[in-house]
Amino acid sequence: PQLYITSKSKVIVNPEGIDESAIPDIATFKSLKYERASISELNPGDKFKEIRGTIAKLYSVFFYDGCPTCFKKMDTSQKGFCKNCKIEVTPTKVVILDLGIDDSTGYIRASFFKDKAEKILGTEAETVYQGVKSFLEKGFNLRNSGEAYLSDNHYNLLGKEILIAGNVAENEYIGNVFQVHNIFDIDLEEEIGNVLESIGKEMK
Repeated sequence: PQLYITSKSKVIVNPEGIDESAIPDIATFKSLKYERASISELNPGDKFKEIRGTIAKLYSVFFYDGCPTCFKKMDTSQKGFCKNCKIEVTPTKVVILDLGIDDSTGYIRASFFKDKAEKILGTEAETVYQGVKSFLEKGFNLRNSGEAYLSDNHYNLLGKEILIAGNVAENEYIGNVFQVHNIFDIDLEEEIGNVLESIGKEMK
């Protein structure tokens, strides 16, 4: 789950009158929100899907200058003014990471945005940006510089198994894209339970 905070939002730290024991833990929210699916079962427009697969391809990593509050893209003409939040801000680098995911039933391109990309790469956006920038300065174009950076610095991601949740969008040029909203740690006991449950259903 992801919550966006804007200039009109209000955050109260440790509010009074709240029974913390009544608040579900993250695992409960996860089980209520996302439905596990095989990649072969995914269709454009599917929402709140969860897939488990292996990173099979490193596509590229991209950046844009965005508002640090709402993360909307900002251009130079805005001169530090976010039209969405309607406030003066200092633009921040927002990272987008594209990977190919395979689960043996199918293959899909997955797009990781901002902190999700940073989590997969294990590196902050500014550090990744400087790495990509070094390839741009060597004459690489924007796409190839992102590919070269990943190949040189994150080749070890290939073959890594991940559990991700999000929605499926259709791109007229590259087909279905899994827009990642969350990344979960793989709980082996839970996975074994899911397999046994699936086998039990098939035997009935």
